[in-house]
Amino acid sequence: MGECGFLLELCNWIMKMDDFNILDNDNVKLKTNYIIAVTMLAVGVLMLVSIKTNMAYVFIAAGILLLYVATAKRNDREKELSKIRDMNAFRAELERAIKFYGLGLMITEGYAIVVRPSLKVYAFDGMAKFEVGIAEGKEKVLFLTDNTGCRHKIARTVTGDGNQSDFDDAYRIVKNKFAS
Repeated sequence: MGECGFLLELCNWIMKMDDFNILDNDNVKLKTNYIIAVTMLAVGVLMLVSIKTNMAYVFIAAGILLLYVATAKRNDREKELSKIRDMNAFRAELERAIKFYGLGLMITEGYAIVVRPSLKVYAFDGMAKFEVGIAEGKEKVLFLTDNTGCRHKIARTVTGDGNQSDFDDAYRIVKNKFAS
């Protein structure tokens, strides 16, 4: 069972590499994910054929899972980036973005960009308001509400996770976006 835990941690770590580099034109992260997935599949098949161990199934399953997750993340990334009207202006904004690593959030002049668990890009000009939800004094969630009334979670923190001050900073920045 230790090997399975290690493989799952490896897959999780690989998927989190460099989350904030959303415009990586070389798709280094994606290529790395595919190379590792194919390698895991090949090792699993070789183990199955040569030494006939049950561990081969773990490698094959992990390789298939990583291929699936990488492909889904690529499709989601392309869908979100296609929402951006002016990519050159967006690139310039990203260079000046305020990054909240613990929250998985970037805030630019015109966008809130959530990078975890998957990429979501929200234009402030398409949002009607922002809201903060507080649950039992232990959890705080920052939402953007679009013009149709749909709420989008952009940041979350719980007591003791070390992200309280980042959450408060993100709240102040978003609040200023809606002040005018």
